[in-house]
Amino acid sequence: MGGCLDKEDGFTLDNAAEDDTFERTVSIEHVEAAPEDSPLEFDASVTDETITEDRTATLEVSITNAGDSVRTVQPAFYKGASSANGEAGILLYSVRAPDSPSADDGPECHDETSERLEWTTEELPQTSIEPEETATETLVVVDDPTVEGCVPSGTYRFERKHDVGDEEAVTFTWSFTVSIN
Repeated sequence: MGGCLDKEDGFTLDNAAEDDTFERTVSIEHVEAAPEDSPLEFDASVTDETITEDRTATLEVSITNAGDSVRTVQPAFYKGASSANGEAGILLYSVRAPDSPSADDGPECHDETSERLEWTTEELPQTSIEPEETATETLVVVDDPTVEGCVPSGTYRFERKHDVGDEEAVTFTWSFTVSIN
């Protein structure tokens, strides 16, 4: 999947000199709390903060069942584009998604931008979690091919709607913010 620094096709990263090394650092800037009436707690963290031409960064998002009964949940976040909630620049993919790139590859960047994003639209996986257990999803950081540049620096918001079904259903949107430097 490499190709981010392939000089043969004329593409360069951020007008960098040929001897510069491509590197970005990823951090989590903000994690929104679930509403007080939700029996679920959410978190996001960085597990590998560095993006190079040979490897991309990884994040973990998790749901903890703070209630007293078993819950069947979908992932805290599965995949999506930062452009869905603000500035375009990166994509996040669960490693469980059939079209997820490997974290062991560098970002695939191109010298021309795409008109649109293409990815699979499978049904979200579900997991049952016991009280006080946590379900964790590993996400890879991917370049958005609709944006010029390779994994551009910026702050990117991701969100997902969650429904916690019981006698009194709780519906809310959970979000987290990723920063690329």
